[in-house]
Amino acid sequence: MTTLDTEVLVIGSGAGGAVTAATLVAAGRSVTVIEEGPWIDPDDVEPFSLEELEAKYRHGGLSPALGTPPLALAEGCCVGGSTEVNSGLWHRLPSHFADEWRRRYAIDEFTPEALDRYAESLEQELSVSTLPGAPPASSAVLERGATKLGWRSVEFTRVFRHDGDQRGVKQTMARTLLPRAVRDGAVILPDCRVERLLKRGERVLGARCTRRRAGSPPEHLTIRADHVVVCGGAIQTPALLQRSGIRRQIGRGLKLHPTIKIAARFPSPLDHAGVPMHRIT
Repeated sequence: MTTLDTEVLVIGSGAGGAVTAATLVAAGRSVTVIEEGPWIDPDDVEPFSLEELEAKYRHGGLSPALGTPPLALAEGCCVGGSTEVNSGLWHRLPSHFADEWRRRYAIDEFTPEALDRYAESLEQELSVSTLPGAPPASSAVLERGATKLGWRSVEFTRVFRHDGDQRGVKQTMARTLLPRAVRDGAVILPDCRVERLLKRGERVLGARCTRRRAGSPPEHLTIRADHVVVCGGAIQTPALLQRSGIRRQIGRGLKLHPTIKIAARFPSPLDHAGVPMHRIT
């Protein structure tokens, strides 16, 4: 078994893990990032294709969530996490949630003002903006319909950088913060699954992992760290904590944002190219 040492171990390379790694390594910390999935160049596969499903999604995009009702759950499983496979829609945490969580969980400095400073910094770095031109036809239909019904519609901002011809490129973590973290000295280990966290009493000291590479037998790693940050997302973070023996108030509930498909008939053909940019309340 191979043993590695690092000052900070970041588990997961999606939005949370990438921001954490880039911030800490820029501050002079020694950082190692573990990612269960492979490192795939953002331009290697066609977005929203079957090839992308197979290469970048956990279980090929068919993870079940059992319950009433059961449903399919989509998770990215590659370097960059779900930022590599989603539509790049950007949301700030609503202020009422920040206030509620700050009071309920006694989190210091979790005010909307403090969070907005971080959000503004990331928005500038990742080129978060609305579309520079007209929205897709499907989005325009949503906006017109909402206006006629007196409903509120808002255009999403997206994590996209647009050129002079209004062509947009999604600013995923594998395009932005992770390459920057590597340039600053971070180490990223793809195809490396964390089996469990290593503990002594209440203190987490590292992780035991299995790394798989094509043409080689599985490699078992022990990574020792002064600090461990788990950024595995809403599903994999509690799963890892539970199988590491950390179970108190962890993973007891799951809230999802379901996607509901609505079909409509229009008097003329409607181009659905592109993701609708408007949300309706």
